[in-house]
Amino acid sequence: MAGTSLLYATRLIRPYPQVLTVSSLEDKIGSSTYHAWENRLQKRFGTGLQMLVSYTISRNMTDVQSGLAGISASGIQDGANRRAEWAVAGFDTPHNFLMSTIYELPFGKGKKFLNHGGAMEQVLGGWSVSGVLTYQSGLPLRITQTNRLPLFNAAQRPDL
Repeated sequence: MAGTSLLYATRLIRPYPQVLTVSSLEDKIGSSTYHAWENRLQKRFGTGLQMLVSYTISRNMTDVQSGLAGISASGIQDGANRRAEWAVAGFDTPHNFLMSTIYELPFGKGKKFLNHGGAMEQVLGGWSVSGVLTYQSGLPLRITQTNRLPLFNAAQRPDL
């Protein structure tokens, strides 16, 4: 009985006592790098209009394409030369543009219309209209072919 209480006592001093073990289905292999430049412009006008424009240009490189992109058909082609796997990630979107606007409707307390109280001010006051526009570049083109002699991989990729 004393051994059981000691087990529970040591569990209680852990940062997360409810978690007994942590396991993973895949080994932690490979490496990745992500570099980005972000730019944002924001303007608030006195008329209740707000605008936000942002642009990001980035590059995501990795040597574990299949594990990160969820693609099992194109695994590592040469386990002894992991550097040959270094390429743009299959989920990389290098250009991202976003524009959003918010317009506070001119109804209600402190606004131009319906600002004298009453039921109409309660119903129509305090509303705003917004919109978001997003553009991003597409994913990289992955060129593969079926491996006719599937001894190690199900697919082949160009090496240049």
